[in-house]
Amino acid sequence: SYIGLSESGKQLYANDGTNDGDFWINIDTTSSDKRLKENIVKSEFNSLDFVKKITFYSFDWKENQYGYKNPHTLCGLIADELQELDSTLVYENGKDKIKHVDDYRVLNIALKAIQELTEKVEKLEKDNKFLREKLGVVYE
Repeated sequence: SYIGLSESGKQLYANDGTNDGDFWINIDTTSSDKRLKENIVKSEFNSLDFVKKITFYSFDWKENQYGYKNPHTLCGLIADELQELDSTLVYENGKDKIKHVDDYRVLNIALKAIQELTEKVEKLEKDNKFLREKLGVVYE
């Protein structure tokens, strides 16, 4: 029996002394307190361009070693492909080095992409309003 921390530091693992007795526990890695950070500057990362590079898939999961099969995924990612775009968005664990998507980091990119889209929509609405007024066109 043993207990340890994964290389990524994101999971705690334990073995019950049997060959198939590995258990993995996710550690909360979503801490975001300002006191834990330094060199804080506004992000200039272009999330929209990054998101455009991501391919989404529909897929079925294989059964795991315990016979459990996750439900069908309608829209999901392949960690291996995401890792090629940005290695910080994927971590590995277990003796088989199974890849996992860091959902928290991906969420931040998605939120920034929404923010960028909102800014574009607001600019387009403003431009559209100006042009409608210039042309004397009234829309409800």
